[in-house]
Amino acid sequence: MKNYMMAVYLMAGALAFASCNSGNNNEEQATSANASGEPAVALEADSTLTDEKKELLSYLNEKILLQQELGRIAVERGQSDAVKQYGQQMVTQYEPKQASLQDLAQDFNVSLTQSDDNQSKVQDLRDVKAENFDKKYLDEVASAHKDAISEIDNVLNDPGETNNSLVNVWARTTKKEMQAQREEALRLQQEMKR
Repeated sequence: MKNYMMAVYLMAGALAFASCNSGNNNEEQATSANASGEPAVALEADSTLTDEKKELLSYLNEKILLQQELGRIAVERGQSDAVKQYGQQMVTQYEPKQASLQDLAQDFNVSLTQSDDNQSKVQDLRDVKAENFDKKYLDEVASAHKDAISEIDNVLNDPGETNNSLVNVWARTTKKEMQAQREEALRLQQEMKR
């Protein structure tokens, strides 16, 4: 019971402390805790986005939409249960990511575009023979994740950039998720070779 009361007092104290205004209104700040439970990070508001970051958001929009569409196809056409489950996982995991990306784009007045390149990849996957589907799907997913991770690295590795901007934190979180998803696709590829 003492532990419970201590936790309540600590939470109340944390809330009281967080609600205090230090009087410094020079920067807007928000706090964020990621899904893995890492400590909250103070986020700096982006007043403007560079063209490079706008392009990154648009590029990631394309990759996210591609992963969702390829995932839907994998659920329908996958030859193994593991590929079907992975496809469903891509659809499910990217839905909230897509929504948060759209919110970011709206906040910064960024127009998210799509290229015809995605449609050709989708059609290629639809046209592949059933016995080759799982391999083709996993190859495409791993490649798309690798490209997106590389693009995030290219944009965020500018030493002049503020590390805790909203877009940077969102992109770094997305990169970690994509790395985990790519590793899972590579693991599934290795299992198929056995």
